[in-house]
Amino acid sequence: MKFKTCFIFCLLLLALGEIAYAEENKSLLLPVKQNGKCGYIDRDGNIVIALKFDFCWKFSEGFASVTVGGKHGFIDTKGNYLIEPKFDGFWRFSRFREGLAPVFLGDHRRDKGKGKWGFIDTKGQVTFLPGVTLLGDFHDGFAFFKKGERAGYFDTNLKVTIEPNFKSVGHFYFGRARATTIDNSELYIDKSGRKVFDNREGSDFQDERAFFSVNGKYGFININGETIIEPQFDAANHFGEGLAAVKVKDKWGFIDAAAKFIIEPQFDETGVFSEGLASVAINGKWGFIDTTGKVVIPLQFDKWTYWFEDGVCEVHIDGKSGYIDKSGKYIWSPTK
Repeated sequence: MKFKTCFIFCLLLLALGEIAYAEENKSLLLPVKQNGKCGYIDRDGNIVIALKFDFCWKFSEGFASVTVGGKHGFIDTKGNYLIEPKFDGFWRFSRFREGLAPVFLGDHRRDKGKGKWGFIDTKGQVTFLPGVTLLGDFHDGFAFFKKGERAGYFDTNLKVTIEPNFKSVGHFYFGRARATTIDNSELYIDKSGRKVFDNREGSDFQDERAFFSVNGKYGFININGETIIEPQFDAANHFGEGLAAVKVKDKWGFIDAAAKFIIEPQFDETGVFSEGLASVAINGKWGFIDTTGKVVIPLQFDKWTYWFEDGVCEVHIDGKSGYIDKSGKYIWSPTK
């Protein structure tokens, strides 16, 4: 269960920021796959970009990453190429943020340390960055990079703003990022690269709060490192819409900012609240509850689901994926 919980948390981190970009995706084009080919539908379930790609991912800032024949490129919301598939590797999480997206030429799995990393802009121009061996996307004006075994940050002008003096670093949220020093000290840094406070097995910041762990118990801190909820839970997740999922013994429930249980622990696993709903699971089946804990979409799906954005959520059943609206009605029946 501990491994599964960590796995879900990692997926949450990879997906973090999706909600923030929903407003920019007014057309809400959704990637779908049918008979082995990918394309895009609108929120009514109509195919608007033909199913002709091998893989495709969500739009961000008007562009989406697609794969054809093992090469990666970007399309706009009309299905036209910003840049035709030419990039190698399997950089599936490359997406536009703050006008730029990380790209890679070479196979970073097979030839670690080789190849070329860079950023593509919204005009399709690529700037490669010599010596860089890993790039992240932009968060809060900064993108992390690695040169060999050292990590630092670029700003959106692709200037080094924090020198690569760390062993590893994470994304910035609310002016704070997790970092590991060369001597393996865990800490949070600010945008000058200075230590703000120690990291006690803490998470990234969301809603200006992060969860942390002391002696196996979880609580919450603010962006100044001050404890706002004392460590008392067996596991925790981020706050969403004023509620955070926490675990007591082997069940998850939801607390408010005062650590009061609004929804008593009763679920095997949970997601976070978005648009008034949160995904929950019992006995391996997932559904959705509202902020009172009432099940509003029955527990029927087979794996962890993302959150709702703009009234739509991706779900999985029988090895297939589809999309539902907030009433639980399919706008795209599960396919693969």
